[in-house]
Amino acid sequence: MDNAVKKQLVADVPVGSFLSGGLDSSTIVAVASKYKENIKTLVYGYESGDLNEMPYAQAIADKYKTDHHILLDKKQKISETLQEVYSYMDEPLMDSSLLPTHLIFKEASKDLKVILSGDVGDELFGGYTFYKYNINLSQKGYYPNYLSKMLLLAGKFKDIGSERRLRAEYSDTIDYHQNKVRNHFSVAEIRKLGINDEIPGQDFSFKPTNEDFNDLMRIDLEKYVPANMLLKGDRTSMYNSVEVRIPFLDIDFAEFCIQMPWQYKVNSTEDKIILRKAYAHAWTEEIAVRKKNGFGASVKEWFKEPELQNLSRELLENKNSYIFEFLDFDEVQKKLNRHHQHWSLLILALWFQNNKNHLQ
Repeated sequence: MDNAVKKQLVADVPVGSFLSGGLDSSTIVAVASKYKENIKTLVYGYESGDLNEMPYAQAIADKYKTDHHILLDKKQKISETLQEVYSYMDEPLMDSSLLPTHLIFKEASKDLKVILSGDVGDELFGGYTFYKYNINLSQKGYYPNYLSKMLLLAGKFKDIGSERRLRAEYSDTIDYHQNKVRNHFSVAEIRKLGINDEIPGQDFSFKPTNEDFNDLMRIDLEKYVPANMLLKGDRTSMYNSVEVRIPFLDIDFAEFCIQMPWQYKVNSTEDKIILRKAYAHAWTEEIAVRKKNGFGASVKEWFKEPELQNLSRELLENKNSYIFEFLDFDEVQKKLNRHHQHWSLLILALWFQNNKNHLQ
């Protein structure tokens, strides 16, 4: 880890680091501070609620005497920011953290041309809650097909519990991870919206199994990381003329972590086990024990903005909107609940509107 960060600090211009107050960015700042004094750190802050990470980031900044800066989200001009982002995004990306990523790179560009990011620590060390949950489900056991059908049928008439329903709905660990995790729409919902084409699967450099939970992380490293995380960072950083560097993707470090037994990383109750053992001394006590917060945002809060509501009405409640060349109008109306399905459809509608001349 030290070698990975040290290599990424080499530059002809000042190098800063994002600092969310989570384990990954705190580790990078702790290591970077050994080689560079008064490094500039940035946090994207929320004014209130569970997503407020500013105090944790400030504690690490104080510990390592960084030049710390806060970009405060006052939940204003979401519609304006969204339309700016999709002036350059050439494919729809429904991840709500796209907007704050764009804004923090915009802030970083005022003083920095190179910045370190804590991305990919979760995929290397099993940091997401769903890894632990999937291991827990697997250890309890998925049901055979005939029993799953019986339970799902019974579930139509009585509550069988969310955990039991998931164990009945999915056949194994890989099925659950591939078809439940990060998906806001079920296959049935997608069909109702009017999309009947088969969605092609993805080839991996290995054959995923249900026995080695490293495979869950490797699936994400080959699928989610390049198609979402790196896409998001690549587009937003380039638009704002900033080079982003990811120490966790250093080839020597990443290869070492991938080959490490999964039991060193995650189980049904613990995550990032070896990272915590190696770097607990580098964090504050509060950060060492806190639960993970993603770098997302409250979509429900965003939809309170009148301008965003107007944009939604224009694109999703107007039958002449270009998206309805492809999706069923009545089914879309059922999804306008100001949550992630609504957000995803709004992003798709905006992308269709911006690119309709290329799609006709």
